[in-house]
Amino acid sequence: MSVLQNYTVSELIESLGNGETSAVKILENYQQRIESIDSRIQAFNSCDFAYAKQMAVASDERREKGKTLSVLDGIPLALKDVIALKDQPLTASSKMLE
Repeated sequence: MSVLQNYTVSELIESLGNGETSAVKILENYQQRIESIDSRIQAFNSCDFAYAKQMAVASDERREKGKTLSVLDGIPLALKDVIALKDQPLTASSKMLE
């Protein structure tokens, strides 16, 4: 499963549910993809992969215990920086808010 970024969310959920992959593997796949192309397309203002990895590990631990938070537990997401998230930049891509 080296092209997880090509999976739909439904396919990722199914893959997590049947143990075919893990939240950490999904994150690592997306991280590799982002790092390989974002310098050219500049889609992300910032990426906190260390925090994302902590969250993925926690998700995998919950899944092992059968205590997922929701069907989306373990699915990575990106937020536009107009949404406040603790300890993350909030610039709305504006130099004025830096």
